[in-house]
Amino acid sequence: MTSAFISYAVDDAAKFVDFLEELLDDWGVAVFRDRHSLGSGPYVRQFEREIPKREYFLNVVSKCAESSDWVDAEIQLAFRKGKKRKMVPLKLHSISLNDNLILGMLQYIDFTGWHNNYDVYDATFALARYMRIKLSYRECRATTDAALAKTVRRQGKSSRTRGGKFRRRRVVTIEKGDKLPPTQKPGRTWERIGPRQQTRGTMMAQYKTGQKAPRSGRYNWVRYTDGTRTPRPTTEEQQIRLTTGERFPPVASAGKAAWWRGPV
Repeated sequence: MTSAFISYAVDDAAKFVDFLEELLDDWGVAVFRDRHSLGSGPYVRQFEREIPKREYFLNVVSKCAESSDWVDAEIQLAFRKGKKRKMVPLKLHSISLNDNLILGMLQYIDFTGWHNNYDVYDATFALARYMRIKLSYRECRATTDAALAKTVRRQGKSSRTRGGKFRRRRVVTIEKGDKLPPTQKPGRTWERIGPRQQTRGTMMAQYKTGQKAPRSGRYNWVRYTDGTRTPRPTTEEQQIRLTTGERFPPVASAGKAAWWRGPV
């Protein structure tokens, strides 16, 4: 069974790690994480036992982790135990890794936009491929959405009401074409959480290279059909204009088939 040790700073990465833990659990990965930022002797002995046992070492790169002695100790222990090939920095904040002699040698996965649309899909798909989790891009999107929804319910997302008390928010999952259910009280509205692809209040369909445009208009590039977004197309290639029945082209500069969204 695939397993992973998550190294992170509780102060600014706990919510992200809640999501990451839910995601890995859906993938069948056994996870060890420090939930309480224990800096005591028992925890030191515990992570000294756990890190060598876990197949992957996932380090969440954040502002607080950068100055954390405990996170640094975990990184050094993982490196000493020969985990270099399976150490994966997950960049939560835009921080340079060049100052860290160990992390600076590794290829990181960019999670800085983990709460925004396709950024989180690309990051989770890259993580799945690195950990050799056999998922298609579509399956990865589904598990990512499920993990985000579970995280919200788990954290009990709430808002403050009069008197200083908190009100738990209701969470629903909406599929394409479904209508929002009525709110529990008149006058309340729904707030979107998690990724979406929406504009002007309607969901836009996606089409891949070779398919015919259903109607005339401009279509935006989404990603390549292999699930990647690199190398990025030129500015002119990121939006194309097609007439009804015209076939969607590949991205010429990359020589790769692509997904397109629209019309806009």
